[in-house]
Amino acid sequence: MVLADTHTFSGTLINDLRLNYTRGRFSNNLTPEFDALSGRNLNTELGLPNLTKGGLPLFTDGLGTFGNIGSGGSTQVEDVEERYSLTDILYLTRGNMTWKIGGNIDHQLQM
Repeated sequence: MVLADTHTFSGTLINDLRLNYTRGRFSNNLTPEFDALSGRNLNTELGLPNLTKGGLPLFTDGLGTFGNIGSGGSTQVEDVEERYSLTDILYLTRGNMTWKIGGNIDHQLQM
C-alpha cells in the first residue's frame, strides 16, 4: 500500500511525500509425501537401504553449479515480512537549475 502526496508550494517549490507499507507471507513447505522425516520413501518401498525415514534427502554439489536433487527437511520455512518506508523529496528551481533534496527511511521486520 502506498500513500503519496505531491504539494506545490509555488512554481519553483514542490514537495513529494510517499508512505509505503508492504506485508508478505512466504511459505516453502513441502507436501507431506516428500517430507524427509515422515514422507513416502521409494527406497523403503523397494526394500533398498536409505538415508532417511521418509522422502528424498537433499543432494547438492555445494556450489549450486549443477543444481540439487531431492529436498531435505531443513527447507521447510514459513515466515512473514513487513516493510515500512517514508520518502520525502523537495524540488527547488532557481533559474535554469533544479535542486532535488530528500531522504528515505526504511524499516524491515521478519517474523
